[in-house]
Amino acid sequence: MRQNGKNITLEDIFLHKRFEQESFYPFEKELPISIKESIEKYLGKAVDSHDCIWNEDKSYLLFSINRESIYRRSSKENVFSLDIKTNEIHQISDKKVSHATFSPNGKMVAYVLDNNLFVYFLEEKNTVQVTDDGKWNHVINGNCDWVYEEEFAFSRAYEWSPDSEMIAYFRFDESLVKEYSFPIYDNGYNTQYSYKYPKAGEENASVSIWYYHIESKHKSELSPKSDGGYIPKIVWSPVNKLNIFHLNRHQNELRIWENYPISGNFEIRYSEKNERYIDLTEDWFFLQENQFVFTSEQRGFRNIYVKKSDRIIVPLTENSFDLSHIVAIDKKNSWIYFVAAYPNPMVRHLFVVDFQGNQKQLSEKDGWNEIHIDLDQQTVIIENSNTREPTTIDQYKIILEENQQLPTLQYEKNILDNTPLKTSLSEYTLGQPAFMQIPIDNGERLNGWMLLPHDFDEQKQYPLLFCNYGGPGSQTVLDRFGSVSMWHQYLSQNGLIVVSVDNTGTGFRGEDFKKKTYLQLGKLEIEDQIKAAEFLTRLPYVDSQKIGHWGWSFGGFMSCLAITKGASIFSYAVAIAPVTSWKYYDTIYTERYMRTPQENEDGYENNSPFHDTSNIKGQLLLIHGSADDNVHLQHTMQFSKHLAKQNIPFEMAIYPDKNHRITGGNTQLHLFHKITKWLLTQSS
Repeated sequence: MRQNGKNITLEDIFLHKRFEQESFYPFEKELPISIKESIEKYLGKAVDSHDCIWNEDKSYLLFSINRESIYRRSSKENVFSLDIKTNEIHQISDKKVSHATFSPNGKMVAYVLDNNLFVYFLEEKNTVQVTDDGKWNHVINGNCDWVYEEEFAFSRAYEWSPDSEMIAYFRFDESLVKEYSFPIYDNGYNTQYSYKYPKAGEENASVSIWYYHIESKHKSELSPKSDGGYIPKIVWSPVNKLNIFHLNRHQNELRIWENYPISGNFEIRYSEKNERYIDLTEDWFFLQENQFVFTSEQRGFRNIYVKKSDRIIVPLTENSFDLSHIVAIDKKNSWIYFVAAYPNPMVRHLFVVDFQGNQKQLSEKDGWNEIHIDLDQQTVIIENSNTREPTTIDQYKIILEENQQLPTLQYEKNILDNTPLKTSLSEYTLGQPAFMQIPIDNGERLNGWMLLPHDFDEQKQYPLLFCNYGGPGSQTVLDRFGSVSMWHQYLSQNGLIVVSVDNTGTGFRGEDFKKKTYLQLGKLEIEDQIKAAEFLTRLPYVDSQKIGHWGWSFGGFMSCLAITKGASIFSYAVAIAPVTSWKYYDTIYTERYMRTPQENEDGYENNSPFHDTSNIKGQLLLIHGSADDNVHLQHTMQFSKHLAKQNIPFEMAIYPDKNHRITGGNTQLHLFHKITKWLLTQSS
């Protein structure tokens, strides 16, 4: 990277996208030319391979067009089936549908339309409506309500049984959940978008699990119901038993109920309690009738456990570092591949462990490793990057050397190395980010990175900007390309020192470090940011009168706390889509960490930026999208009303009809022009 190259512009970043990495879809194979031609002839346009899904024996192909996003993970689109044998194409519904998914035997497609679940039979080309009570803002079948989608991280709320004879599906009764609404602006009288959004301490949807038998068309409710708690997951076992996961409302007690739908029998398969909360992940794998593999933090770090048929739970890993996730389980060889934050929380590496607890690190390159595994081909693809170098993608073969218990990786070829981006970066003047550790109380150190201007002179003093998120289990201090963004580089190019510090409550430093913030979100987090700022202002080249804070969402909450609770050190802050009171946010996320406002009034009140607005001495810019379905505009409006009442000056920008991401068209360019100009003005 040149020291005397071109300067970055905001147009380079947000309009021309000059610094984006190449797209990559692991193990995706191009469609045969004949199939491409058939689809293009039918539609009048081509489709991408990643918009297509094969059934098990590749006798049918599903493809979709005209995708329309709904919330963070949900969408609807026009879906078509292609019969490979006859070359016939049929649209499975004349309307846009959600979650079109093949049955395991490849003969049916389930989908959701208008809050109801349907099954389309491919050979017969006819549709059966499984449910008929779906109604907007009342009942949802086969699809999540807003809060489940956002906080339990899934949208499709049904699962085929392994034998394709049954579908288990969620039914959400939202009747008692309060509606939230916001205007969609037009040239007339506007329209109102209303949906069910349970705020902290309020009524949730009543959730139940049902099953539908394909041949008999019988459907029935299974145990348990949500009963004031949550059902965050269902998983079929290989022998067609349905495992229903249940969390109490405090989310500190987990039970897994095993149901056999045909007989109606059920029993508790597993239970776990935590004095604070259980951080549920996707890592639950049912291998045999009475054996499953899962991850848990029950011993202080996230490790892998196996529950055997004799009900004994055995730890397979006993590491003093956090596992990120299980990538794959090779049942034939009894190997579990997983990614862990080792040897420090900023990096990720691939490991393998067998069912006797023998463990081995497989990836070798330093930095961040994204892993993809095809067990059928015994192939591993690794995407490796670090803060200074874009992603390189390599392919490896899984081999077992003689007299070894665990496999190793044999390099095969490079797939992609982002040469165009590397060439582009070499033409610009860029700073070099460096990791640091900041001491706080009791010998604890916080991880951070610092980006100095490329022409840094330690005899000068520079304004300092904190870029922070800071929420439970999150991380911004990562040895991954993009964690120090090109916008950070732009700010550095314009004379700012940019830093990011992962405070108490962030992830991959063990359970206790993450969960110390329980019942007091914001308290320890902002105290750490203040301590980090105080530490850095002791550096001779930092201008202690020009310390800023920038954040989005939870980070916006932190920025509001920085300018209020941290008023003695932070002189300006930008808060984008900020949470300003946890009373306004949703039940699942908020109560996991805070319980309800009724149970924890002091925790909600004392750690809100509302509590300390009288401290404000610096400048504040509030930014929000008016159609933010996640962190409602209400947060910014209520906070601004409070500031105005106290005659505290602030600036505000509202982006009409924009959601939590504030994107679309030139919106991001406009947004970052505004933020950047404001920051440079405050720091000058």
